[in-house]
Amino acid sequence: MKRIIYLACFLAAISAIAGGILAFVNDMTYERINEMAIASEKENLVKIYPSGAFEEVTFSEDSGLIEKVFKVDNGAYIYKISVYGYKDYVSYLVAIKDDTIDGFAVISVNDTPGYGMRIDEPEYADLLKGTAVNEDVPLISGVTITTGNVAKGITAAFTLNDSLGGN
Repeated sequence: MKRIIYLACFLAAISAIAGGILAFVNDMTYERINEMAIASEKENLVKIYPSGAFEEVTFSEDSGLIEKVFKVDNGAYIYKISVYGYKDYVSYLVAIKDDTIDGFAVISVNDTPGYGMRIDEPEYADLLKGTAVNEDVPLISGVTITTGNVAKGITAAFTLNDSLGGN
């Protein structure tokens, strides 16, 4: 019985020491990790507006597709959206200005080689650019599941854009 109590106390002491070390390391690295995350976000945002100044906006929406929203100094809003494509998740940015799509950039896509990866091509971004709030979002033949879900995310962005006061 004494041995069990001794081992339990020993284990509790080791756990407390390990937890303290982890808390200390987390405290020391938190700011640096946060700075790196912001730099990574900005790296993606400049794909659409290379010389823009960005400010993260707090928001509330029900679709669950929009991860983050950024207001750009030119009056546009950039929406970071993640949807499930044909094979895996697709993460992308869509910029809305004056109730039209002003830019589109894919952050990550791991879809079917050949067809599914076509949403990462500049032609698709060019196809989306200029699409207005009341128009259907263009789909790519052969990539209808992925582009259909991308369209759902863009529709959610248009809806949120109205509530944020975007033009």
